Amino acid sequence: ASALDVWSEFMQCNKPCFQISKRCTKCGEETLHYNAQTLWDCGAGIWNNYPTKLGSFKSKSIQQWVKVFMTQRCSRVCPCSGTRVRSYTLLNIPPPFLIFYVSEVEVKITATVKMFNHSYNLLGLIYYGGFHFTSRIIDCDNNVWYHDGMTTGRTCIKEHNMADIDPKELLKVKGKNIYALVFSK
Repeated sequence: ASALDVWSEFMQCNKPCFQISKRCTKCGEETLHYNAQTLWDCGAGIWNNYPTKLGSFKSKSIQQWVKVFMTQRCSRVCPCSGTRVRSYTLLNIPPPFLIFYVSEVEVKITATVKMFNHSYNLLGLIYYGGFHFTSRIIDCDNNVWYHDGMTTGRTCIKEHNMADIDPKELLKVKGKNIYALVFSK
């Protein structure tokens, strides 16, 4: 199993956070299901399934990705109208955290993201490279701390404050590329 598969299992809420409505835009036929998943996979396939063309998915903000996740074209075709069904995501219960898997795309990292009128703050950045994960943690004073268990042990090293860093600098750390972003309420 990939790290993404493992996270996907561990990072679910104990109650469904989202209601997914799959609805035909012509006849209105609708099916509902609930999802407890808080991990969102940012990838070209997801971006290209947004109902209207948004251009390139490169260098988009997490907020733009949230918009894309909320409405998707599905591969399912409505038996009545013969058109592709759209999937709409609605908030059931605000999850305590959101994780965005971003290793396949370059994103604009922002300190906050909104989802259904709820604000989430960037809490952690996970990096991967050389078959090894490292991280940066952002504390309540917006200080950025670096951690690599192999080199720093149990210690985190203070790097800087979020206000003093260019967000592009957060895309890499010590030769490793950004893998995931963790936001919390």
